Amino acid sequence: MTKVQEQQSVAEQYSYVGLDEIEDNFLQLREIKNDDYEEAFLVKEKNKKKLFIYRHIRALNLPYRKLRTIVNEAIPQVIYYKEHPEVQVTTVVEEYVEGTTFSNWLRDRDFEPISDVSAKRIFYQLASAMEVLSNNGIIHRSICPENIILVKGKDVKLVGFNHAIFFDAARRADDYHGVLGFAPPEQEKTGYSDYNTDIYSLGASLHYVLGTDYRGKYKRVLRHMLAINPEERYGNGRVFRKDLQRANVFPWIKVLLLLFAAYLLIMIPLFFINFYYNPTNNFWEKKNFEREQQKTYDFIQSLKNQEMPKLNTGGAGNGTVYANNGKLHLKLTMPGLDTDFNSEALFVNLGNYDKLQKATSFGKNAVYVPANCDLVLTIDNNTGQNIKNPVYKFIPTNMNLQNVADPPNAITTHEGGTIKTQRDIIINKGEKLQFKLSLAKAIILQPFNGATPSIQVVVESENYPTTSTMVYFKI
Repeated sequence: MTKVQEQQSVAEQYSYVGLDEIEDNFLQLREIKNDDYEEAFLVKEKNKKKLFIYRHIRALNLPYRKLRTIVNEAIPQVIYYKEHPEVQVTTVVEEYVEGTTFSNWLRDRDFEPISDVSAKRIFYQLASAMEVLSNNGIIHRSICPENIILVKGKDVKLVGFNHAIFFDAARRADDYHGVLGFAPPEQEKTGYSDYNTDIYSLGASLHYVLGTDYRGKYKRVLRHMLAINPEERYGNGRVFRKDLQRANVFPWIKVLLLLFAAYLLIMIPLFFINFYYNPTNNFWEKKNFEREQQKTYDFIQSLKNQEMPKLNTGGAGNGTVYANNGKLHLKLTMPGLDTDFNSEALFVNLGNYDKLQKATSFGKNAVYVPANCDLVLTIDNNTGQNIKNPVYKFIPTNMNLQNVADPPNAITTHEGGTIKTQRDIIINKGEKLQFKLSLAKAIILQPFNGATPSIQVVVESENYPTTSTMVYFKI
């Protein structure tokens, strides 16, 4: 272009001289386009440096009159619009966007795809433009990499609105089939276009710069934009923008689901191991058993420190043991059960292990004693004096008595596994007193560990030495 040509006015260069009163306000710099549809020039205002695109488009009812009222960072500003029905021409003066098209930018990068960080700003600015167009009923119809310009390496502008139409007109238009390779199938075949066709074209353009093997955070958004079925694409700009925002939110739900899945992967095997093998319960069961054994041992030692009299057997009778302190006799019986005795204790046979009710919550092999298991203690007072306020203690070994029902008409407490029962009575000399403790719900903890389940029965009183006897259980 020569210096003389640069000083020529637009009015002297355009085919439609005298159509617009503003023609003499601009100087032509170069021709951009000239075909059957439009002619366009790069111009600048006289005595000013600002550049514009001056267009004569051979069509009427274009959205430029609406675009003139729109201010958006991703849409060029239209400063002048006028229709000339007499010649079927629309004059448009719009902001000149200086930058590089997506196509050229990608070629300059040797077609290296952009990152999600770079894509974020591009997506947001174009989503903003699409929402504005959607809200104003404008269909672009020719979105492609050549019509998206990167400005100063970071901002984008959507240009090329010369084929844009209003949505109502788009329903009747079939003369424009979009840009090959970026138009959706329905537009390429029939020329029909609406907001869904613009979404597809924008998705194809973004996919072009992101790369065909893109697997980033916007993968789901692109899948919606490029759906073959128009109904599966975004229906309007607001939905598109909101889904884009969700794509940028840190996926806490996914993280929580992954953590929950990892938790299940760890806990499910542990559950089955614990259910079938139960190492944790076995460990604590052993500890609890050792603790109860120690308590029992300590109690027996305390009894020995009281210089208890030796236990002697006396009398006769199946299932009966006599503990003799001279003149005080303790007699244990368990009616209805197979019992035996020797000089030291009563032995009770509880029957076959497999027929006993299991108590696995207390241990792998734990079982309940039979429901009809009643321990009957008979005290025969031949001491020559009255026995005041007797206290009965039932001290278990390898057994759990915590669920045993408290006997009636007595004050009962549970201390460290031991049952302690007190009755405010007097056993007169020469009299007998019978006391029954139901062992229903008593539990044999570890019947196979070598420690024979037993209960030591101890009788204390205010005025007579402590006396005791034992009962052992066999399975």
